[in-house]
Amino acid sequence: MVKMITYIINGQNYPLLKDPNRLLLNDLSVKENIRFNKSWEIVSKVERYPELPKKFFEQCIKYFTTVKYKKLKCSKKHQHTIKCVKTKNIPAYVLVPFVNSLNLLKTCENLGRTVVGIVHDDERLLVLRRKFKRHKFLKNNAGITKSLKENNMGMLKGLFQYAIIIVDNELTERYNKILGMINQIYDALMEGSYLTLFVPRVDVRVNELKIPLAWHLDREIKNQRKFSMSDEKLILSKAEKPNYVYMLNYLKDGKRTVEPFLSSMRRFL
Repeated sequence: MVKMITYIINGQNYPLLKDPNRLLLNDLSVKENIRFNKSWEIVSKVERYPELPKKFFEQCIKYFTTVKYKKLKCSKKHQHTIKCVKTKNIPAYVLVPFVNSLNLLKTCENLGRTVVGIVHDDERLLVLRRKFKRHKFLKNNAGITKSLKENNMGMLKGLFQYAIIIVDNELTERYNKILGMINQIYDALMEGSYLTLFVPRVDVRVNELKIPLAWHLDREIKNQRKFSMSDEKLILSKAEKPNYVYMLNYLKDGKRTVEPFLSSMRRFL
C-alpha cells in the first residue's frame, strides 16, 4: 500500500507519495484540493460560452495535471520541508479533441502545459499555429491516433495527462462525434488520468424522449465501459439569469506512474 505524507511550504501542507514510481495528480496544496472538489462552482459572468473564465480553467489545469515529479529524499522521521523533496520537471500534455476555447489555450500556455489540439478547419488551423507557438495543432483526418502518427507524434500515445472537451453549439447538434472519439481518447491518456466534459444545459431528443444532453452523454460513455465516472460538478455564472454548465469528470483506471515520462523525455523535449 502506498504511503501518503506531506511537506511544508510557507505553512501550506502539500501531499507527497513515498512510492517513487507514482506520479502526483497535481501541484495544489491539500486545502486547494479540498476547495476544488466542491460539487458546485460559481464563476464570473460568462460572456460567450464556450469561453469560461481563465481563472476557472487555471484551477482545472492545475488540479488535473502536474509539471513537477516530487520524490522524498529524506529518510528521517520528522516534519518534512521543501528541502527534503527532490523535484524533477516533466512535460504535461493536454489533449483537446475539439479546439473551441482561446481562454483554455492561453491558460495552458501560461502554466507551461502543451496542448495537442485537433482542428477541423484549415483556415483556423493556420491561425492557431501562428498564434500559439507552444501548442501542437493537428488536422483531423481519421481520428486522434492517426493524426498523431501522421505528425510524428505517435510517441505521445498513452502519455497525455488530461483530456478536455467543451461542448459548444456545433457539438450539441452532433454529439455523436464525441462518442465516436471516446475509445481513442482513452488510448491516448496515461493510466490514472482524467477526461473532462463541459456540457451546457440543453435537452436532446432520444427515442422520442427529451432528456438533458449531459445525462445522455454520461450514459453512453458509461455504456462503452472504458472510463469510470469520477465526479460531476455544476458551474454557475454570476448573471441576472444564471447559466448552468455541467462538468463531468471521468477516470482512466490504473496507477499513474512517472516511468513513461522519464524514459521518453529525450525523444520529444
